[in-house]
Amino acid sequence: AIKYDVPESKFQALSGVVTIQKSLLQCVQQCFKTNVNIDQNSSKLDLESVVFQKMYFLNQDDEQKFKELVEDGRLQDFCFAMHNCTRSPSPMIVSHRDFIVIGCLKVKEQHASIVFESIDYNETVKGVVRGKILNLHQIFTKIDDSKTEVFQFSVGDPCGNVPAWIYNAALDSRNDILINLKTQTE
Repeated sequence: AIKYDVPESKFQALSGVVTIQKSLLQCVQQCFKTNVNIDQNSSKLDLESVVFQKMYFLNQDDEQKFKELVEDGRLQDFCFAMHNCTRSPSPMIVSHRDFIVIGCLKVKEQHASIVFESIDYNETVKGVVRGKILNLHQIFTKIDDSKTEVFQFSVGDPCGNVPAWIYNAALDSRNDILINLKTQTE
């Protein structure tokens, strides 16, 4: 993991990379099979960093393309909305944060990328502070037919009254997404 200072922000950005011994398709497919809807019945691994997560679709065409990816292995562009509640590393000091984002999967020959950005949404969850994802990219790059590199870059604003040193100290745990994906895929 590498942390970066962000101009005009007290919060740092984070990047990380992992190599997974599976094809590009298998990695993207696994990402959408297991990391989409998370609730109390999800794996312990998922629940270590997420309270809940739910995916929504903007139209039937995008929902169909998602199903074709997960069920048939057909890799194609689609967009979605997601509501995520990230677990606070210190809930007695800092509240959990939730995020409402628009995401898009974009596919090229040797690459696939998932891009997320927060949107405004007025409905709130009691006891949770609404944060903002300013920029989150996950880039899947085919190394060969059975090896994929996954790079992640994220910039967020937890909003509320979070001391920067607490947020920045806990930032490394955001790359658990990559470690979990590797564990679930290989």
